[in-house]
Amino acid sequence: MLDLLKVLTTVYSLSLLPYLISSIMLIVAYFSKCKLMRVVTVVYVCHLILCVLSGYFPRFFWYQPEVLLIINAYNIDSSTAPLLEILTKSYIPNGSIAYRDEEDRRSICLSKNGYFGFDNEYDPRLLPALWFSYLSRMLRQESFESVDELRIPFSWDSLLDLQTRLYLQHKPFRNLDCSKFYDFHGLNGTEFLESCQDLPNREGIGGIQFKIFQPVEASMSEEVRKIIGSSYLMHSAPPPEKLFLLGVGPNRSGLIVPTYSLREDYRKSDLFYFIRNQTICLTGITGQSISIHEEVDKLMELLSLRIANLSYVADEELTGDMFRLVISGENNSNRLTKDDFFLGEVNSFLKEKLIGSLNSTLDHNFYEKILSQIDIVNSTRNKYFHEATVVGQTDNHYDWRFFKQLHYSNYERKAILHRLSRAWLRFSNTLGIKTWIAHGSLLGWYWNGMSLPWDQDLDVQITMESLIKIAKYYNQSLVLDLTDQEFNLNLGVGSYLVDVSPALFDRQKGSGENTIDARFIDTETGFYVDITAIAFTNTVNDISINDKSFSELNQVLDNDFVMKDNSHTILKEDLYKDLSIRKTELWNAQNVFNCKDNHFYTLEDLNPLIPTLFEGSIAYVPRGFKQILQREYNRGLLYYHYANHVFRPVLDLWVPRYICKDDYIGNKCFDTETLLEMEYTKPLTKIHRREMLNQNRESYNINDELAPFRLDPWIIKRADKIKRCLDTR
Repeated sequence: MLDLLKVLTTVYSLSLLPYLISSIMLIVAYFSKCKLMRVVTVVYVCHLILCVLSGYFPRFFWYQPEVLLIINAYNIDSSTAPLLEILTKSYIPNGSIAYRDEEDRRSICLSKNGYFGFDNEYDPRLLPALWFSYLSRMLRQESFESVDELRIPFSWDSLLDLQTRLYLQHKPFRNLDCSKFYDFHGLNGTEFLESCQDLPNREGIGGIQFKIFQPVEASMSEEVRKIIGSSYLMHSAPPPEKLFLLGVGPNRSGLIVPTYSLREDYRKSDLFYFIRNQTICLTGITGQSISIHEEVDKLMELLSLRIANLSYVADEELTGDMFRLVISGENNSNRLTKDDFFLGEVNSFLKEKLIGSLNSTLDHNFYEKILSQIDIVNSTRNKYFHEATVVGQTDNHYDWRFFKQLHYSNYERKAILHRLSRAWLRFSNTLGIKTWIAHGSLLGWYWNGMSLPWDQDLDVQITMESLIKIAKYYNQSLVLDLTDQEFNLNLGVGSYLVDVSPALFDRQKGSGENTIDARFIDTETGFYVDITAIAFTNTVNDISINDKSFSELNQVLDNDFVMKDNSHTILKEDLYKDLSIRKTELWNAQNVFNCKDNHFYTLEDLNPLIPTLFEGSIAYVPRGFKQILQREYNRGLLYYHYANHVFRPVLDLWVPRYICKDDYIGNKCFDTETLLEMEYTKPLTKIHRREMLNQNRESYNINDELAPFRLDPWIIKRADKIKRCLDTR
């Protein structure tokens, strides 16, 4: 019966017809003595009610996402050449036709000509491929002399296909302004209306006649969350200041490409600008394809040939954004010093110092944000980073602007975090950023060199000096990881926004809303890397060792604090007196550091950083990782059972408890998904196991990194569509 109601909902919600039919049927049923007629009427009215409720629960009534498993990725890896040939291509839209919804199965094979209709489907690789083609063409032009001034147009709509996200499926409920949308979705409070502004009819998209111009904190439904974030990106969000293309320069260096906004025309005009330029090269024939792999290769070849014509300007010499190469691994070292964490005064002294150093556009942009924050009292500072809060959900690990959907399969979540982690590590290694894996991600690394399967973000820490470098020179960059251009089907899928909080010089926890210093955000899903800086601050000197909320600091002062504190043979007075003396010694030596969430470390805890592989890419962990993990997670290094998972040492994997539940070590588990997971991760877990046995850790270079071992969900879905189309030929 429920399936019948879903079908009726899909068919009849396309017009006002169901409301007219329902009214007629109710009248007929009232006067009719036929029981069947009355039953049919009840069913039909129920369907109409479900149609209305679907506005609040669209995923239940409309589209159930396909559950992706690792076996789906395996099937693609073993696919035939024709499928892979089509899969690596992006097809240029025909004319100005907008993309169809990738989740609408009716649009899969509408066209039997050309490319199965894929030229009208959203492909996240298309725009980057067109960017690279355009850059290659400009670099080839002999008349193009001022290469330093090369910029490209940018709009969030073209990159993320925001028009599809803003499209309302319910035609009877179109042209919703702020008030109508608020009433229709039953929103509460005034926050939404205070963040919303009506749009003229000609500027509305998909029935949405408003724009969001600031964050909305209130909890709301999944569909509303997606619309709010997409509306903000479409109409209000600034574009990234520059593109950072990882791995395209000589010796896998990076390339910086400044951007300019197309805010006045957000109907994918930048996409069609690049398409027009591209079709000239394709003899004017639309419907052609472009391969991001080929375009990256062409750009890399040109950059290597024109190396003398491009600038390798050091960050400190920049006066503004420019088209330039970034030397890979500049000043990259695993050695830390106290100077890496020293912040100095941040009040009047800092203000005077900064005012005298505004010698460039970058200085002005950076310091204006800082100076505007210094005078704000901690307790009144607004929260900078906002998450997509959804009704009924406690774990909100999605950036509100880029939120797309709430639920992902286990494989999808792992795959997204896999490419996100690798992109962050490549970005930081290219810039010589001193960063290391932290918190829950460090615990995941400890067990098998990967994120914990239930994690939804990546936690890293960074020196204060490195944070300032990112904030000044690379904030608001859009990063594309092109390092694995060979045999990588994921190439071009995923871009990442570098976003640094303007409150980075405020090192107090305050209300706790601004403890995150920066984020590295996946623009496709809203997943992110939480980045927190470690600095020398007044916090240690200001707190009391008797405060139980700072017991972690006491463990830094004395590794045996927990045992001594529980002992009946040690006087508490003597224990805390010794702790106080030790705290004073560390403070005077400027050898105790912390993040804004009050995690404390000495230089000996961190230095030297240990090189390792995390998710197959070069990463670093603190020297005292065991002590740090014991302080944070107590028995986290011992418990094999957590979050409904069991660590099976034979497999080197955390496996859901319900899989092979009688096999505690993994030597009798023959579950297909689990065995495939082991096969894909074995190269990494084997290295990790050797690392944990070898106290003298090896150093790594870029050639030691492993190839990506998780296909992106979009690639899997695309391949499945291609396979079905090939099968119908």
